[in-house]
Amino acid sequence: MKFFMRFLGIIVLLVITGFAFTACGNDDCTSHTWGAWENITTQPNCTTTGTGIQKCTKCDVTNPNTTIPTNNVHNFADNWVETTAAGWHNNTIDECGNGEETLTCTRCPETDTQPIPCKGTEGLIIEDNVVGDNESLDVAHVCIPDSATEISNYAFYENTNITSIRIGVNVTIIDQNAFFYCENLETVIFAEGSLLETIENYSFEGCASLTSITIPANIFHIGDSAFGNCTNLETVIVLATEPPFLVLSVGGGFGGGGVSLPTTFSHTHDNLKIFVPADSLQDYKNDWSEYADIIEAI
Repeated sequence: MKFFMRFLGIIVLLVITGFAFTACGNDDCTSHTWGAWENITTQPNCTTTGTGIQKCTKCDVTNPNTTIPTNNVHNFADNWVETTAAGWHNNTIDECGNGEETLTCTRCPETDTQPIPCKGTEGLIIEDNVVGDNESLDVAHVCIPDSATEISNYAFYENTNITSIRIGVNVTIIDQNAFFYCENLETVIFAEGSLLETIENYSFEGCASLTSITIPANIFHIGDSAFGNCTNLETVIVLATEPPFLVLSVGGGFGGGGVSLPTTFSHTHDNLKIFVPADSLQDYKNDWSEYADIIEAI
């Protein structure tokens, strides 16, 4: 009896083993696992299917479907090609003469494009990415290109030709007296995503035609009398979530030349308002307590 039970166990084991080896026979494999594509006659790309052969890794059956799906992912190598050259800033309008460059997928004709920043104002003096002496620049609308990183001391000192200026995204510092008494300057535009960190002393002193300005979010230092004697300035929007450091002394500042008021945000008329991010309102009122009565949430 004991011998019979051992014999029966061996028979059962052989049956199970045989089933394991035959279950994935060519006709019996019910759950194929297809391997890598072979004998590819047409390569797929991002938009077009290909053709080839797949075999089951368990039973060597060939997949009747020979269509290789698209890979759905463009392969954009870093091979930008200029398709439209960048031009100079157009002095008749406040727009930049951007160019365009194109990138083509290596697997399909799909393209991507991006703008090439304009060259800025023709005749603008820039050396080593620093905007230099442009006191005599005879242009109304000035565009400082994105290649510039700094506007130097006295760059546009007392230039009364300028009515608007666009300041490139990579300018991090506007140095002392850069736009000192540019009396006809009405509009200051910072490029989207501006990296500006510092507005130094007297940078916009005496810009009497300036009525509003939006100071970018990266700013952390505003110098003494940066906007002193801007007698028509009514709206200052500061986008920084943390209040920038202010250099405070007596006289000048935002809005006027009242010698009894501290700079940089001294206010000598009732119309001036400073707007800051709502979540930072109380921080501004605390840190800039000299101006708490004119600070409001954006």
